[in-house]
Amino acid sequence: MYRKIARKQYLNIAKKKNKSKRDIRRDIRQQLQYVKRDLKYINWLIESYATFKGTLKRKEWRLIQVIHEMYRQQAERYKKRE
Repeated sequence: MYRKIARKQYLNIAKKKNKSKRDIRRDIRQQLQYVKRDLKYINWLIESYATFKGTLKRKEWRLIQVIHEMYRQQAERYKKRE
């Protein structure tokens, strides 16, 4: 997973005093790709291992659903350039 790399890239843009729209858009796209990749991996784990499904608690399932929905909303905003 790319958590450390994603965090470092986020901090690099957050620390900049003057951010261009192009840089911000590029960095948002990268962050969305990291989230998409991680969600894809989590879905693969859930589908391929029946025991993994049983080990997740109700709160964890809810968090995964919330992350999916937030990703969908942010990806939609990115595509519409909002």
